[in-house]
Amino acid sequence: MTLVAKEFGHVICERDEATAAKRDADLLAELAERPEGTVRQSLIPGLQAGFLAPEGFPARGDILPQPKVTDGGGRAGLLDEFTAGAFRLVVRQDTDLAEAESALRAHRAAGGFPVTLVRLVPPAGGVVAGGPDEYREAEGVLDAWMRHRSCEAVLARPDHYVFGGVHSARETGQLLASARRHLRG
Repeated sequence: MTLVAKEFGHVICERDEATAAKRDADLLAELAERPEGTVRQSLIPGLQAGFLAPEGFPARGDILPQPKVTDGGGRAGLLDEFTAGAFRLVVRQDTDLAEAESALRAHRAAGGFPVTLVRLVPPAGGVVAGGPDEYREAEGVLDAWMRHRSCEAVLARPDHYVFGGVHSARETGQLLASARRHLRG
């Protein structure tokens, strides 16, 4: 984080007019190439050790993106405003929810820690968020992030780092069991 902040400082505090003009032209060209911008998780380094799933679980140690969502009651905000301070099992919009729900029931029956289910539903024009655990993304940021990592579900920690993800919802029980073992460990 310190290295990233120092790099930003060099960019922001440039005093030479010619260098600053080149910097501005380069930044504008980069923005034209990537109009979606740079998301926070690409600036903040991920975790390599600690409360993380074993190697082999995708997205482990990454920072969970912060999407704009609408909940089942029609309220809009950032996902963290609805789910902050909790472990979250985030399930992609096209994933079979029955597998994740079954794994959560087994987790609770095994004395597992509280986990909030977050089911993404497609952006506007698709399914409307209706249940208390359903959130419609405004821009599909989190769903795209999960697809890029080939995750159908991820377990996010309260600090927004990802404990781990699964390629298939059938593996959700293994992910939750790993988290329980780690906490009890």
